[in-house]
Amino acid sequence: YARALPSDTQQFLSIDEAASYQLEGKESARIWPQQSSRWFAEVSRDVLDLVEQAQERIGRKKNKEFDSTLVDLKILANLALYHSHRANAGVSWALFKHRNDINALDDAIGQETRAIAAWEKLVEAAGDVYNDNLMMGREGAGLSGHWRDELVKLRKGLEKLQLQRKSFRPTVTGDKPLISHVPIRKTVPTVGLAVRATVSSKEPIANVKVAYGYGQGKYKYAEMKQIKPYIYRTLIPGSQIKEGLDYFIEAVDETGNR
Repeated sequence: YARALPSDTQQFLSIDEAASYQLEGKESARIWPQQSSRWFAEVSRDVLDLVEQAQERIGRKKNKEFDSTLVDLKILANLALYHSHRANAGVSWALFKHRNDINALDDAIGQETRAIAAWEKLVEAAGDVYNDNLMMGREGAGLSGHWRDELVKLRKGLEKLQLQRKSFRPTVTGDKPLISHVPIRKTVPTVGLAVRATVSSKEPIANVKVAYGYGQGKYKYAEMKQIKPYIYRTLIPGSQIKEGLDYFIEAVDETGNR
């Protein structure tokens, strides 16, 4: 999914492009996957709200046509929600592949889990209304069968991600601590900024800090606490967040290497 190209590459950024642009601090007038994700989520919510309203208003007057239409609307709404979560999972996965920041892999697993939950609702909505072997496209391309068949594949894919997370160890080649971090390019002023990083070293880590300021040499420091193996996090207070904020992460091992 993360490697798939958009149907219109002039209008939409691919998932890998979006990840690269975020890491490089580049802007683009094309539509980002995150924007598409928000649109899909809004459409899903609006459609499901309308379905609920229709069910309340129809009362005892509903018929087979009404019931089948609602099935289709629920399928499409949950399909939109699935793509909303899966687009974000794809971006997080691409960020992880570029930077080896475990936090991005955790994000990908979380979004993938939510995508599968949406697909489960899709399968539940479809029920036994449709044939078990729908021809949605070429059979050789895996475009036939039933939505429940895809659910099996999605769950296996998630299991692979979880196994990769369990076995992943950062590779350290030099004497200095290695910091893997996905930079935060945008945030909301006055809202606390959560800074996360993957830190590894040949020697035990003594401390990890984030320095933040506005490019005039007067930086404040916040200690980053280890919450899991290799994972460090902290929160820059919302009162310190305004336009032009700059930050960097420092790590020191017990021998003084930084």
